[in-house]
Amino acid sequence: MRECGVEAKSVRLDQYYAGQSTAAAFGADTAVYVIPKSNATIRGSYAWKDMIRDLISYPFLFLKEYFRREQSESVFSADKRCDGWKIWQKRDDRIETATMFKGVWHNLLWLGDNT
Repeated sequence: MRECGVEAKSVRLDQYYAGQSTAAAFGADTAVYVIPKSNATIRGSYAWKDMIRDLISYPFLFLKEYFRREQSESVFSADKRCDGWKIWQKRDDRIETATMFKGVWHNLLWLGDNT
């Protein structure tokens, strides 16, 4: 994302990524939602401290945002079941067409479910 110049507005990660360096890896404008490990401390970057403070100050709002992660993971799982992991094409132009088609197909499926 960084190479493409894309800045995330928010990110929700599971406990495998619950480290202080994770909070510092994203920009100041990115809201990071991570459930800290049981042995986590408040030492670290200001981004980490801000995230811990938000978790302690507003636990229900923080958890509501954090569990939006489940929705994106279920969509990702549905895409894998529908399309599979692999793109079978070899030529670059066909790979690009296949990935674009998968994205359009995904959007059409979810648009149909929301109407």
